[in-house]
Amino acid sequence: MNLRTLLITGLLLFGSLLSQAQNQLLDDLRDLSNLLEEENPVASIEGLTEMAAILRRYDTKLMNENEVSIILAAYETNTYIAPFIDFAIAKDTRLQGVQVGSGAGATNLVASGIEANGLIFSRSADGLARFYVQRVQEELNRSFFDRFERHLEKDSLLGFWFPATKSTMLAVGEDIYRFEWYVQDLRVKFFTDLSKLDVRTIQYLRDQGIFDNDLYEALAEDVVVIADLFQNGGSPVAALNYLGESAVLQSLGTGSLATEIANLQSLFQLVNRLSESLQIVNLNEGEDDYWISKDELLETLGLRYADFLFMGLVYQRMRDLTYIVDQTQTIPFLDLEQMPKVTAYVKQFLDLGELAIEALRDFKEEETSEADSMAYLNYYQFIHPSLQLIESIDGLLQSLHPENSAQEILQDYVGAISDLNELVLAIDQSRFLQGVAYLSSLLDRLNVQIPDQTLQRVVLYGQFMAAIIDSDNSEEAAEVIESFALPPGSASIKKETPFNIAINGFTGLSGGRETLTSGPNASQDPASFYALSAPLGITISAGLGDAGSISLYGTILDIGALTAFRFADATTKDLPEFTFQNVYTPGLYLVYGIPRVPLSIGVGYQNGPNLRGVVIDPNSGDLSFEMAEGYRWNAFIGVDIPLLNLVRTNEKK
Repeated sequence: MNLRTLLITGLLLFGSLLSQAQNQLLDDLRDLSNLLEEENPVASIEGLTEMAAILRRYDTKLMNENEVSIILAAYETNTYIAPFIDFAIAKDTRLQGVQVGSGAGATNLVASGIEANGLIFSRSADGLARFYVQRVQEELNRSFFDRFERHLEKDSLLGFWFPATKSTMLAVGEDIYRFEWYVQDLRVKFFTDLSKLDVRTIQYLRDQGIFDNDLYEALAEDVVVIADLFQNGGSPVAALNYLGESAVLQSLGTGSLATEIANLQSLFQLVNRLSESLQIVNLNEGEDDYWISKDELLETLGLRYADFLFMGLVYQRMRDLTYIVDQTQTIPFLDLEQMPKVTAYVKQFLDLGELAIEALRDFKEEETSEADSMAYLNYYQFIHPSLQLIESIDGLLQSLHPENSAQEILQDYVGAISDLNELVLAIDQSRFLQGVAYLSSLLDRLNVQIPDQTLQRVVLYGQFMAAIIDSDNSEEAAEVIESFALPPGSASIKKETPFNIAINGFTGLSGGRETLTSGPNASQDPASFYALSAPLGITISAGLGDAGSISLYGTILDIGALTAFRFADATTKDLPEFTFQNVYTPGLYLVYGIPRVPLSIGVGYQNGPNLRGVVIDPNSGDLSFEMAEGYRWNAFIGVDIPLLNLVRTNEKK
């Protein structure tokens, strides 16, 4: 028997009158036999009270009777029962007014039967609470995969980034949420897509239709060229030479950002001239360009007048570069007073350059194959100082011209160069989570005209796929799904079919006005309340297709207090014993099922529940229940959890 069958059977126990009567008789015979072993005949007030609680079930005239003396008097002429009752005690004035317990009428036999099996009911209801917690997550998981599949189908850009995943998920269809069936195949598809994330990024950036101006289109092309240069072992010397002479940025002319473009052109030309001035000449054939060391420069600058001569020569080399202040004023990019700042920048430049060139040499010497971890380590050590060298240009501009209007564009430019190279490196090393993060930053820096919603989906599903790849087993994969799943599963049936009747639960938050008729806070005046709600009952639903569903919902019980406890504590094995009356909540609601997600909103009335909370003693750790009687008018929003479809039409809306 599976969990669902077990829970439904336990919850419907109270409705099985015939079966309960047969079981009740056997249970009562055992209880009476045990009682008579202790007292023969029964001659104590406690014993007679216990006996009366059993005897009243078998006399139709006593169904509404609670007084012990009256119940016992009805058996005085019963020659089979009377010998076991001490009527002297039964007629004692001390017994007058003693009650066997509240509750009577036509439901007495049923309720008493469940009281006799209180432990069974407690465990069934607690099992339902656990099931609600589990089922809430299952519904959210299904919702997540449904959205993923729908977005892949309808969002062409999402399909562009993840084509292998799209083909698999669309082929699997509605069973895709059963992740354990497809985990290996999906993991392979996820890896296939994410391992080509850098290639597809470069392909995407070369699509001219994604930019709204020539500047950022030019920046994107330059970013791709620099990434390609570094991937092929090019030196930072070559990268700076490209930015200063051959970059697409250098070819741009007039336009709305002409001033900013012109100033950036001068800036990169300046840095390239510095680079050329610091290069070592007379290299052997095939040897990479590189710069003098910082120590060599400092040693030379220590000579008499050398520091002044250095600044003078560098200044002279840069005299033709201009800086546009505004449309009416153009000045030299450098003046003599700024040369100490340039000297300080050159020292920083050589520090980073030395690290980059040394790592580049090691990388080329030890690169034997793409799988060589040492080669990748050296590439990592090379690429970072090289990128820092390019990023340092941002600080140079800020130092020379603090009030410039090109700073933000420059930050996007050098930041995008860094992001794409970091993306390439992350994908090469299968660090897919970081790769997705760099992709998001890159597209943002380049002002790519991609809908915000699409970018959010690429990042969300990319991170999900990366986390699944990183999971070591099915349990970790399940945890990943739970962490990404958000608020249709079987909850969608009532929205897709014209007519449906089901045993149904909801788990969510409720609030409204409540009147407590017993308990420490009893009052005739209604008071506001809010609580976790977990009702169980029957829904009669009409599907509205894409507009959701509308239902009449009759509640039978509410285990919100137990479910709240199980959300917080899933490890405690058993709860204290309680009865059906404690969670019995007759009520009626009008419920609207929200489209595309397993959420519903309901408004209505219910009586109860009496069980309001699970209390843990801070000293002993013992569990007890907080009880109160009352009725409420309220609204709720919760996860829709159909347990058993009783009637269902097949046509979909």
